[in-house]
Order: sequence, then C-alpha cells, then structure tokens
Amino acid sequence: EEKSTGVLNFIALKRIKRLINNIKPIAIISVLPLSSQMIAYYKGKYGDQTPLYTIVTDICSHNEWIAYNTDRYFVADETTKEAFIKKGVPEEKLIVSGIPIRNKFKNNSFREVKSKKSLLIMGGGLGLIPNCYDMLELLNKEENIYTTVITGYNEVLEKDLKERFENIRIIGFTNKVDKEIKDADLIISKAGGITLFETIYMERPMMVINPFLAQEKANAKYIEEKELGLVIRDKKVDGEYLVNKVKTLLMNENEMGFIHNNLKAVKEIVIDNSLELENILKVS
Repeated sequence: EEKSTGVLNFIALKRIKRLINNIKPIAIISVLPLSSQMIAYYKGKYGDQTPLYTIVTDICSHNEWIAYNTDRYFVADETTKEAFIKKGVPEEKLIVSGIPIRNKFKNNSFREVKSKKSLLIMGGGLGLIPNCYDMLELLNKEENIYTTVITGYNEVLEKDLKERFENIRIIGFTNKVDKEIKDADLIISKAGGITLFETIYMERPMMVINPFLAQEKANAKYIEEKELGLVIRDKKVDGEYLVNKVKTLLMNENEMGFIHNNLKAVKEIVIDNSLELENILKVS
C-alpha cells in the first residue's frame, strides 16, 4: 500500500491538495525522495490520477525513492534500473535517462589550449579534501598547473585562502560554474550525482577523495566502473600524495585521452536517453 513519510500529517496533505487543485498540473515531477513519497501518498488518499514522475538524481536505488503511486522513474543508468527491478518496481515504469542538468552545462564548445594544465577544486567548503591546506600549499608552488578553488558561500574561507595562496585563483559563489568546469582539465569535487553528470556532459575527468555518504559512494563506484576519472579511498592521505596523484594524471596524455573517450561514450548514451525523457514529458 502507499507509504506515509511519517511527517506527512493532515495539514500537509490538505495543503498539497489545495496546491494541486489551484495549479491543475498535467504532471508532477519530483527530484527528491520525500517529495515523491508525499505526492504518492496524496494520490492514493484522494485518487488523483495526475502522473507522478520521479527523477532519481543519484546512481543508487535507495528504498526512499520508491513510492507506490509513481507512474515513471527516470534513473541514471542500467545498473540503477536493474536494482529498482529487484526491489519490485515494474520494468515498464523505469526509464534510463541519465541525470538531468541545466542546458548551459551541455555546451562543450572549443576552448583555447593553455600552456598550463588547469585544476578546479570545488564543493564542500574544502571539507572533502584531507590536509587541504598542505595540498594547496604545494599547488601554489606548481609551475605547470593553474589551480582554481571555488569556496561557494564560505566568505571566511575565501578571504583566508586569498591571503595564503597568491598563485591560486580563489573565487566565492559564482553562477558560472559551467565555464569553470569547461576551462578545467581535471575537477576535484564531491561525488554528487548532478555534479558527476555535469562533468560528463562537459567531458571533464573527475577526482573524488574518500566519498562518505551512501549515494556518493555509489556515484564514485560509477566513476570507477566507467573509468571517468580517479577515486581515492585512503583516510590517511596527505597533501603531497594528493598533488602527486593530480600531477601524474594531468601529465599522462594517454590516460587523459582514454578518460575523455570514456566520457564521450557515456555522454552519447545519456543524450539519447535524455531525449526520451523530454518526449515523455511533452506527451504528458
């Protein structure tokens, strides 16, 4: 039977009903497990036939994504699809579509060749990098690598890094992350599902350090299986070790070429499948 989220009380249910009655949507799209659970419960309670489409934004199959009255699940790849089937989701409800991203990340136009390799570090307020200051200290001295760090909304960190590292480009929040990814040869970031597919569309290798959350571990495994970058699983790594890994990868033209070919192959599959998602939503 339909699942209740435990937080979906009578008042919330009434508000959802009022919202849907006012908007009269032709379809409801959810990108969060809790949202899918809430709408599915509402549909079961009131018999609403509005299609519920859940877009799974990680390469995993957590039970929280599964809601009884969901009409379609759009999942990242065949592995996720098979995992959902094993958990009882009918195959006809599952469509492999990749993880949708904003259109500006789909522009992988030509960029000028630079004399230095470009490294982009972003996400997590740098909490994702063990001994990050030691790593940045070494990168600050590198003559062949141009490093950019995005600190997001962490203004204190932005100010601190700018004062410490004169040869590293430090920027705070930016709405031009697509340009930064495009200009980079390698990205160090959390293994988030959306970030992963942004780098796939931009055909940029990704380096992940010690993925922690379950969905990040699943995404990191996908990077390894498809050979789209580098995953480091070692809690004791130091700055020197990480910089050596970065340098070894960036300076190995054969390995970088191999990764780029893999990114291009995955991207072509994702584009074909994402068109199917767009067509279904148009029909709805």
